[in-house]
Amino acid sequence: MTANPEPPPMMDLSGFTDPDTSLALAARGCPKAYTAIAKRHMVGREHVTMPMMLFGSFVSRMRGLHEAILREIEANNPHGAFPLLRAWAEVVALAIYVLRSLPTSTLWSTIPETVARGARVSPPSSTPSGTKPAI
Repeated sequence: MTANPEPPPMMDLSGFTDPDTSLALAARGCPKAYTAIAKRHMVGREHVTMPMMLFGSFVSRMRGLHEAILREIEANNPHGAFPLLRAWAEVVALAIYVLRSLPTSTLWSTIPETVARGARVSPPSSTPSGTKPAI
């Protein structure tokens, strides 16, 4: 048997002294931080790509869930806040998973490589029956 490892460090919750301060800390950056993140990565791009649309979807969903969580906490509704918090955490986990496995993801293998990189691709003038045109 190995010696007992040190227990994990505890979270420092000393900044959360009362409900109003806690809500203010939880609301910091919402919605401005989400908008800034989206603008930094999406504005000024010449082409709309599938990864950009996916990223925009993640940011939009996280912002909406964050705002809903704050609303439910203000309404003193833990039964509404906890499922929303779980959904927010799931979006974060999904975003991290997809972005880390992006090059090998089967999601991207169905998209022509040039389209996934943002190049312009014209649809073919005619397609063989039973096949789908390029994006």
